[in-house]
Amino acid sequence: LLATGLVLLTGAPAVAQLRTALEVRSLSPETAESGQPVDLRGIVVFSDPPSTIFLQDDTAGTFFRLDGRVPPAPGSEVRVTGTTMPGLYLPGIHEATFEILGQPGLPAAIPATLDDLLSGRYHYQRVSVEGIVRKISSNEENTAIVRLDLGSRVIAVQVETVAEGGKDLVDARVRVSGLAAGEVNHRRQLVEPYLRCHDWSDLAVVAPARPVDEIGEVSPGEILTFAVGGSMRHRVRLAGSVLAAFGEGEIFLRSDESGLAVQLVETERRPEIGDGIVVVGFPEMDRFSARLADASILSRRAEGDVPAPLPVEVGDLLEGLHDNDLVSIEVDLVELYRSERGAVLLLREGAESLRVEIGRAHV
Repeated sequence: LLATGLVLLTGAPAVAQLRTALEVRSLSPETAESGQPVDLRGIVVFSDPPSTIFLQDDTAGTFFRLDGRVPPAPGSEVRVTGTTMPGLYLPGIHEATFEILGQPGLPAAIPATLDDLLSGRYHYQRVSVEGIVRKISSNEENTAIVRLDLGSRVIAVQVETVAEGGKDLVDARVRVSGLAAGEVNHRRQLVEPYLRCHDWSDLAVVAPARPVDEIGEVSPGEILTFAVGGSMRHRVRLAGSVLAAFGEGEIFLRSDESGLAVQLVETERRPEIGDGIVVVGFPEMDRFSARLADASILSRRAEGDVPAPLPVEVGDLLEGLHDNDLVSIEVDLVELYRSERGAVLLLREGAESLRVEIGRAHV
C-alpha cells in the first residue's frame, strides 16, 4: 500500500540566536523581555564588578550580568551566551555564561560629539571626546568626578580612582577615552550622558593649563564678548568687591562698575560682604549676563566697607540693566505673602510691576 499525505510539525518555531551586539540592542523592550537566545563574541571595554560587564564587537555595544563571578579584564575577548533582557535603557544579556578567548586589548575609542552622547548612538561603547577640564572632585564612593567643558555643554566624567590623580588637569584641554553611559529615567529616556574611565591614563593632555599667575585680568564687560579667535572658554582672572554671599558657594561681586555672579567650588570659604577679592574661574552665560563658574579665590582682603546700592528704576531692571548688582528702588508695595523660601513682595511703579524674593533669614 502506497500512501501520500502531508507531514505537520507541531510546537513553537525555532528562534535564531542573536550573534551581534547590534542585533541585541535593536530589540524592543518587549521582545528582549521574552528572552531571545544570544551567542556573541566581543571585547570587554569596561568592567563594573560585581554586577556588570560592558562589551562591544564590530557592530555596537551591549552588556551582561556577572552574578558575582570573577570579571574578565578590560581588553579581553569573550564569548557570551545567554538570553536577552530589556535593561534600563537598551537590551543586554542575563543568565549569561562567558569564556575568555584571548587578550587583544581595548578597541580604538570612537571619536564622538556631544550630539552623539545625547542621542545614545554609542551608548555602552568606548568613545573619545575632547574638552577643557573645569573641576575635579570626589564623591562618596571615593571615585573622581571631572567636569568637562565640551563647548555648548559641560558633562561629567567618572574616573574609578581618587581625585588626586588629576590635580594638575584643571583648565587643561584633554582627550578622554571611556565608556559612554548616562542617567536614565523610569521612561527609558537618557536624561544626562556621562563617561566612565577606569583610571587617569584614560585622560590625555592635548594642551596643558596655563599657570594661574599667567592668567590675565579682565572686567565683566570683557567676558564672552566678541573675539576674533572665538569667546574665552579657559579661566580668567577678575577682581572686585563682594556684594552678597549665599550658600553653596554663590557670591556676587562689583567689578569695574558692573555686577557679576560667581559660583565658587564647594571647598572655598565664603567671603564677607565688602571684602576685596581676586577670583579665577570659567566664563559661561547665565540667564541675562555672563558669570564665572567653578571659580576659586586667589586673594582676599577685608575692606570693612559695605558697598553702596545703585539707585535704579523698575524699567532698568526689566531691561536687564544692573544684572547681578546691588540696587535700591522706590516703588509701591502691592502685595506681600510668605513662601517656602521666605517671602515675596509684589511691587509696582506706574504700569510696571516687579517681584522680589526675600530669604527666610530676613523675614
